[in-house]
Formats: sequence, C-alpha cells, structure tokens
Amino acid sequence: MELSFKAQGDAALLAYLGYEIDVKVNTRVRALAHRLMDNPIPGVLEVAGSYACLQINLDPTVCGHGRLKDWVRAEYDSLPDDLEDQGRLVEIPVVYGGEAGPDLDAVARAAGMTSQEVIQRHSSRDYPCYVVGFTPGFPYLGGGDPAISLPRLESPRMNVPVGSVAIAFTQTGIYSLGGPGGWHLLGRTPELIYDPGREPPNLISAGDRVRFVPIDEAKFSELPTSDPSQGWQGEEVFKVKHPGAFTTVQDKGRWGYQNIGVPLSGALDQYSLAAANYLLGNPQGAAALEMTILGPKLEALTGSTIAVCGADLAFMINNKPAPQNQALPVSAGDQISFGGPRGGARAILAVRGGFGAPRFMGSRSVYALGRAGGPLRPGMRLSALPPEGGACRVPLAGNLAPQGVRDLTLRVILGPNEEHFSSRGIETFFGSEYTITQEADRRGIRLEGPRLDFNPDLPNSILSEPQTPGVVQVPNGGLPIILLKEQSMGGYAKIACVISADIDRLARVMPGGKLRFERVSLHEAALAAKERQKRVDRLFGKV
Repeated sequence: MELSFKAQGDAALLAYLGYEIDVKVNTRVRALAHRLMDNPIPGVLEVAGSYACLQINLDPTVCGHGRLKDWVRAEYDSLPDDLEDQGRLVEIPVVYGGEAGPDLDAVARAAGMTSQEVIQRHSSRDYPCYVVGFTPGFPYLGGGDPAISLPRLESPRMNVPVGSVAIAFTQTGIYSLGGPGGWHLLGRTPELIYDPGREPPNLISAGDRVRFVPIDEAKFSELPTSDPSQGWQGEEVFKVKHPGAFTTVQDKGRWGYQNIGVPLSGALDQYSLAAANYLLGNPQGAAALEMTILGPKLEALTGSTIAVCGADLAFMINNKPAPQNQALPVSAGDQISFGGPRGGARAILAVRGGFGAPRFMGSRSVYALGRAGGPLRPGMRLSALPPEGGACRVPLAGNLAPQGVRDLTLRVILGPNEEHFSSRGIETFFGSEYTITQEADRRGIRLEGPRLDFNPDLPNSILSEPQTPGVVQVPNGGLPIILLKEQSMGGYAKIACVISADIDRLARVMPGGKLRFERVSLHEAALAAKERQKRVDRLFGKV
C-alpha cells in the first residue's frame, strides 16, 4: 500500500493508505493512528482515522506539513507487514421487525425471501467496524450480506429512533443518537451505543467486530436528557432572564474524540475568547458565553467582573450602552443585556474566574447534538469558578481588539479534493462573490451564489473522511458549505479549506454578508497563523 498526502488547510494533513473500503487497509489506518498518538511530535493535536485515510490535526505555528510527512512516513515504514486486527467482539441485542424494524418486511420482499431469512442472514455474521462518525457513536459496519443489499431510501426519515439498526448497500449502522436517516431499519437495540456521561462514551470502536443477537422484546433505552442547568461548579453569579438566540458555554474545545464522531466544539472565535479572558486575568481557554446574533439578558446575583469581546451586539448594563474590550465590574441586581447585532454575528461574554459549566469529555464546551450540555434556558443560574490569581488588565488597544465583520475575503488552501471539480468550477469558486445565507450555525455556513461545476469523469462524492474547521465542501447541487466546529466526517468533495488564521473573522460574519475566496500557499498560511499567534501572545505578555 502506497502512502500519499493531501493538505486539508494549514491545520490538518490527510494521509491516505488507499481509496477503497478494505479491511486490511482499515487495519493499517488504525494501527498507524495508534502509532502516531503513542509517539507524537510537538505541534500534533489529534489523529483521527476513517476508512482509508487518517487526519493529523496540527498547530501550524509549531509544526509544518513537511515535518509531519516525514514523521508519518517513518512511523508507517515501521509497521509490520502482517498486522492482525485485535478488535473486540461486541454482541448487540436486537429486536427485529415490527415497530422496532419497520423496513424488515420490505427488505425481505426486495430480496425475495422471508423476514425470518433476512434476520437469520443479518445476525449470522460478524461485522467489522471501519469507522465511527456521522454522528457521535454511529458505527459504520462492513461485511454485509449482498443478498439483502439495498441502496438508501429515496426520501430519508426525519426522526429515526435511538438505537435503530439499519442497512444500506452492504453496510450496517446503528443510529446512536436517532435523528434523520436514510437507511433501511431492520430492528432496534436496547443498548445505548453512545452516552456522553459514560467513559468511554461509545460502546463500539473502530476495529471491533459486531455480532447482532436477535431477541424477542426489550424495553428500549433513551439517551439521558442533558440539563444545562445541572452540574455547575463555583459561586452563582448570574440568573438567566432571557437566553438570547443561541447562547452556549464554550472554551478552547475538546480534543481526542473525533475518532468516535465527537467534533472539536469550542468557541468559533478563539481570538475573542482569548481577549476576553486576558482582560479578566483568566487562563486563555477559560469557559465563557458564546452569543449569536441576539445575546442573553442576565441578572447579576453578586458582584463580579465581566468582559465582552467580538462582534458589536449592542452590549448594555442596566439598559445603558456599555463598552466592549475592557473589564467591567457589576454588582448584585445589575441587568446585562444586548440590543441586537450592529457589527457582526457573534461575541464572547467572559466572567472573572471562568464559567463553571459541567465538563463532558474533558471540556466545558456545549455540544448540543452530542448531548454534551445545551444552550442557556430561562431561569438558569450560572456559576463562576474562583479566580486563579491573575489581575484584571487595562482595556485592549485598538489594534488588539477583535472587530465585527460583514463582508470579507477568506484565504484558502486549494483541495484536498480539487480533482473532483472542473477547471471552470475552480475558476468560478475563486472568481465569484457569495452570500452568507440564514442557514449558518455552529456546524457550518451555506453559501448562495454561482454553482460550481464538477469533473464529469469523477463522482461528486468521496469515500467519507475526517473534516477540520474551515473545510469547504460542495454537495451535488454545486453550492459551497463552509464547515465549522461541529462536524467530524463527511463524504462530499472538498474544494478548499479556509486557513486557520481566518476562522475567527468567519465566526463573526453576519447572515447576508458577502465573501470571496483568495487562494494562498501553505507557506503564506503558516505566516498568517504565526502573525495571529503573535497578537495572542502580545495580549498575554509573551512577546
């Protein structure tokens, strides 16, 4: 197997061991991923595998792609030729048919056999788990029986029950979180395949073999409801009178869980998070409130110190305009509110000590889809941790204060799947203006504008592989989508990736704003990342 590489922006490198679904290739992918994480080099943040490739996330201010390639090649060359898969055998009980498996009879008719024969075929083999993704804990299981192979449903269901066992082509999957899905439902398991409160959260890992065991009936488990008001630490400082449009606690994000489909999360605008925490003497990544479009209304329960950085959302204290980019004392009874966006979409509200929201998988960042916390709710009481000793700082100088954004030019690295687009499609991408649509959230931003042409000699989709924030994927309709921090894997072709230094500004852009794409080199992207880091270092007195 030949090893090849593709840049996925400046902050991620894809290493390909093949381009097909194959047990031997997948075994080597996972073995290499383990080898890399066991012997990391400075600057490597995480390694996540998929079917035939793995993604190495890196800090481009510490390590470049050339150094990474040399390291990966050396570890790859040291792998033994006769790797054996040491995955566990995981038995999953399944109630087949009826309400638990509404598509069983249709699958049987299409295969020309009885429902019992379908059950027997489906439960009489072991399924290798190639990768976990799509949603947290969802296992992609290969090795299905071709006799019961069917393509995806023409129209996907909008709400698949948690634990549904389904097939598409020769793959089997388990809907660990429920939600939308287009596979054929054969049955349902009472086991929780994914539980964010469990360690580890996933029941099935890549490399495991899964065997389905038919059972007659069961009481189906439901994922525990995540109550964002529970599990806080520290002293209560605010009561939520109105939660705002979508206000969540975010910190620097969670690393180390992309291999089970849990994305990075964390503040979309990491520079504003760092700036607000700097003002308050907090650690750079302390948890704060990320506010989107319409901020919350909070009542102070005790005296504290706060700071707001990022886009201008008309910050007010006691209904009077309050300045951003500086530390401000508040007293018990004070009302903190926001009038609405005047210069961008997102801002950060930090409190001295940092918010003491509950931790999920090592981070206080809310990831609502993965049941790791949720947005603010009316009546919630928010707590702050004790300060760690740093003093509050003077207001930010103008050149260090984050600014709101409406229109911008995003610098991008071409690829990693540029060959899937025609030369005209690539010219259109770099030569056109796009509009930010209302379909913009923490998962991604849909764009409206000229459609991109695909390469007619290649499919529009790819074998699913890991994603990184800033990836620009293009579904069949030809309109780009910029992925942000709540996606971990996908199968649409990716034309480019926004460089890491521009993600902060992208986070602040308003729906309706205009943007263009500018192609830059990896070298130029690395220089931009280092310049951004210098700004952060200047905040914290490191330069």
